[in-house]
Amino acid sequence: MGENIKSLIAPVEEGQVVIHINFYSCYASCARSKGCSFSVSPQIYLVPTNHLMNSALVCAVNIQTSDSISIKKTMTRFALIFEALPESATGFDFIEPGFRGWKCLNIHRNQTDVYTLKIQGEKIVLIS
Repeated sequence: MGENIKSLIAPVEEGQVVIHINFYSCYASCARSKGCSFSVSPQIYLVPTNHLMNSALVCAVNIQTSDSISIKKTMTRFALIFEALPESATGFDFIEPGFRGWKCLNIHRNQTDVYTLKIQGEKIVLIS
């Protein structure tokens, strides 16, 4: 999918949350390999602020979910689509369980429920 992934992925059902991810390889030589490794767990979820029910992953676009590690030597873009958050939730946490799991906390909701995260090395930040 070499086209602009943002223009291709919108919530399929009203209320779904779409998170675009730009994963940047570190290009650093390490003991294991050259480039960064990552995986996207099928158990990744969103935790809405002040609510008990998590929003589960509905589908992944341009990436396969698996607990096995992948090596990427170039920038990779993909999208994760989650179940709707409760209307009253003003924010959420993006959580991938496990030792190597990603976490981006205190994301404030916007009107579209479409977000972009940048992952580079150990850092994960909200860019829009």
